Parts: sequence; C-alpha cells; structure tokens
Amino acid sequence: MNILENLELVTRDVEKVSLVRTESYIWPDLLISCVDPENQEITRHISIHDDNLDLGIDATDYEVRGFAWDAETAYLSFEFNSADQVGNYTITMNCNDGFYEYDSMVVFELEALDNQPPTAVLPIGNNWIFVGDTESVITIDISGVFADPEGDDLYLQVL
Repeated sequence: MNILENLELVTRDVEKVSLVRTESYIWPDLLISCVDPENQEITRHISIHDDNLDLGIDATDYEVRGFAWDAETAYLSFEFNSADQVGNYTITMNCNDGFYEYDSMVVFELEALDNQPPTAVLPIGNNWIFVGDTESVITIDISGVFADPEGDDLYLQVL
C-alpha cells in the first residue's frame, strides 16, 4: 500500500481592479483561483480589508458595503454606488482542502476611486450684448466645453 502526501493547492493571480462610482465588478474566476490537484473539495474564506472595513466572510453568502459573496459559486461582486465606499481594498481568499497543513492564499486589490468634478476643457470666448430699443438674444454653443473625468453624462443648467 502506498501512502501519498497531499499536494498543495495551486493558486492563480487575480488582477487589480479600479472602479469609479456607479460601476460594479464581479470576480467570476475565483472558483478556479484555487485548484486542488487531487480534486478534493475546497473551502474558501474571504477577508476584506481597508481603513474602515475589516471583514472575514466564511463559507456562507454575505453582503456588506457593496460587496456580495456567493459561497456556492465563489462569485464575489462589488457594487460601487456611495461615496463612503471610496478607498483601496485588499481582498484575501484563503483556500483549504482540509488535508494540507496551511491555507493557500490568493490576494487581490480593488481601488474604488472618488468621483471627480467636471472640468472646463474648451474656454468660452467673451460675448457682448447691448441693451437697447430692440430685443437682443445671444446663443452660445457649450457642447464640448465641459468634460467629466469618469465619462459620466453632464446635465447643465444656466441660472
């Protein structure tokens, strides 16, 4: 009878993600980020850290501050819809097959960028209107004058 040593889990890197507000992201490849060479069942534990958040998410479904974890599919998602979510997150997924002495780790990052104000990219030249006996109207085309760094649609109002 041969007794074989249990092999270490194989891990794959996960790319850093940068998001601006109103964007969301799903890490669909976390299921294959930890692979057991002997096809043993793997348990996954997610930890999410930033300056304000220090969470450990076990093998149950979980949702907090924009993060949602589905343990069955190993899908982690982030819905960025509030200014209090701005920050840099470090996400650690510990994987264990129950036999290997140490957990294998996959560490990846999420950067949730603060919304930036629109900027003037094309100046409006001076325009003169004289008040007299006749009604005066001036029309100024402002398309292309302002831009949003995140590419959001801009809605302008003249007061």
